Amino acid sequence: MKGLCIIWLMCLSGPVLAQGTKPAAAAAKPATPAVKPAAVKPDTSKKAAPKDTLKTKPLLPLELGEAVREENTTGINFTLPYSGMVELKLIDPDGKVAFTDQYIGKIGPNTLRLKNSGFKKTGRYTYYLWFKGKEIQGFIDN
Repeated sequence: MKGLCIIWLMCLSGPVLAQGTKPAAAAAKPATPAVKPAAVKPDTSKKAAPKDTLKTKPLLPLELGEAVREENTTGINFTLPYSGMVELKLIDPDGKVAFTDQYIGKIGPNTLRLKNSGFKKTGRYTYYLWFKGKEIQGFIDN
């Protein structure tokens, strides 16, 4: 019985080779010369960035609504064609910068609220909104 087990294990493990010999498949395999692949150079050419980085035409135009004065605040209403950073600059009646800040706007209608206590001088304030390189101008009468 012991002899049958050894023969059976030999069948499962494949052919037994003499020490120092190679299997027939490995011995018959022709040697291939070592060839180095050609070096790939990175693309260092500077390509001009497209002037309009927006891929699609906006669904909404960049529009400015009316500034709405309430008891304690003034709301500046505007519509954005895309979500993104909006910069506000408020100029007092003397032409000096009274306030500047940046906001994150969402696509569609937006409102920026300013405290009325910040409008110290009487007269017409001018404000500018910048969005993706475009500027819109509005006025607030105080």
